[in-house]
Amino acid sequence: MRLFLLAALAGTMCGSAAATEPPAHGWLQDGPIYETHPCYHGGSFRGITDRLPQIAALGVKTIYLMPVWEQPYDYGDQPERRYRNIYKVKDFRSLDPFYGPPSDLLALVDAAHARGMKVLFDLVPSHTWKGCALYDQQPFHKMPLAKLQEIAKTRNLTLDYKTQGGERFVYYHLVERDNGAGRMVKAAEIAGVIVGDDVILYQFPNMWGVAVDYINEAAIRYFADGAAWCVKEFGIDGWRVDAPVSNWNHRLIREDHSARALLTRVREAIVAVKPDAVLISESVDLLRWKPGGQRDLLSDEMCDASYNYDFERAFFGVLQGKQPARMLIDTAANEPVRNGRQRLYFTETHDSPRDASVNPKVSRPAAVLVATLPGVPMIQAGQEIGATQTYGYPVNWAAGNAELEEFFRKMFRLRNASDTLKFGSVKNAWKSGDDACVYVRVHNGECILVAVNLSDKPAACIADLPLDSPGTLTDSFGAGSVEAPDPHNVPVSLSAFGARVMVFNRKK
Repeated sequence: MRLFLLAALAGTMCGSAAATEPPAHGWLQDGPIYETHPCYHGGSFRGITDRLPQIAALGVKTIYLMPVWEQPYDYGDQPERRYRNIYKVKDFRSLDPFYGPPSDLLALVDAAHARGMKVLFDLVPSHTWKGCALYDQQPFHKMPLAKLQEIAKTRNLTLDYKTQGGERFVYYHLVERDNGAGRMVKAAEIAGVIVGDDVILYQFPNMWGVAVDYINEAAIRYFADGAAWCVKEFGIDGWRVDAPVSNWNHRLIREDHSARALLTRVREAIVAVKPDAVLISESVDLLRWKPGGQRDLLSDEMCDASYNYDFERAFFGVLQGKQPARMLIDTAANEPVRNGRQRLYFTETHDSPRDASVNPKVSRPAAVLVATLPGVPMIQAGQEIGATQTYGYPVNWAAGNAELEEFFRKMFRLRNASDTLKFGSVKNAWKSGDDACVYVRVHNGECILVAVNLSDKPAACIADLPLDSPGTLTDSFGAGSVEAPDPHNVPVSLSAFGARVMVFNRKK
């Protein structure tokens, strides 16, 4: 059996680590982030605007809009191809008219602000493509072909060459692999196009496009100026940065070409326009390899928050039976964070399978987890109604699960109203019984313990609460109360895929 426990405890001092103070940009923690795109809403900005009342009712406080920029190709009446190539950005000042005119995007941002929600756009600095504005400035990773051949010879690598469309390419270990959401992508240890005596390198390892050299001044200026322009032009509140992790093979290029300076300049540019603008990185670490075996956590220098993909991977590891549920919380409790920054917690994104496609019954446990973990919750559009189609296909809103949507509202209302769930520390509190993820959140003397059962059978476990006196746990969902004469041995019973939220009241 796999078990997760959710319980809110108040009115007592708890003996765990001190709570983290709110970061400078507190609005990011006001409520969940909602990842969306016109693709989910009939293909238009107006479709998202029409859905804003329901999004706001969930408790969402930030809309994250995936790329809506013109692409270097004309897909005509093939919207699915357009949707699947949105990260090939022609120019950050040129919207794709397929989604509607700029006035429709402005209306979307204004409507979100009117409902108390912020809006983030999506910056894509890792790669470019022929026909894109940045490509013409040639800020590429490149090296002499002779040097690449010498490296290959020294390491006993056999390079492959191919001519296509009048261009000559060089590869080593070229493969196709599933990106985790059912889409095949090309990847290679070495890949590039030969131009004269040089090789222009593709992004490593996935070949999304030509690799942008993050330390190239033209590239830095392009992204900083474009990001600031959008903040000013559309009134947005910041950016999510797509995959700023190292996009070059460090076995070929040994120097530091990380996105550190680029992200710093982007941040400086957007806060000069809007002082409370934020920057969210998809990557905590900016280097794909670990110098000295240590994570670099460089995004914590200039980004307000970063994704915690380790948690998402651990979550699916539990669902697949690859690891015990009781270890899942350690992915959050042991996550290193610098400079008071935050982590985003999620169980699905546009790059991963839908929770409901894995098992519809895990959607509620997923809602509990993202709502009660430290940092900022994030969900993908349609997750709240149990959508099963991955990104690239519209969501059938009319056929959605209304009861699940109400459960998300309930969980996010609980989270948004609780400083402990926003700012509290987290500690593993599992003691014994069925495999379980049991944890406490602690803030200013308040403790929260919450749990959910991911098993298709009833489950029971023993929770060890960091409390000094007996009390009563009252279920916030109206499922009765549990006496806790010994807070170090508290029995908790859950139905299959059930959840409980219990408030602790110390006996006088």
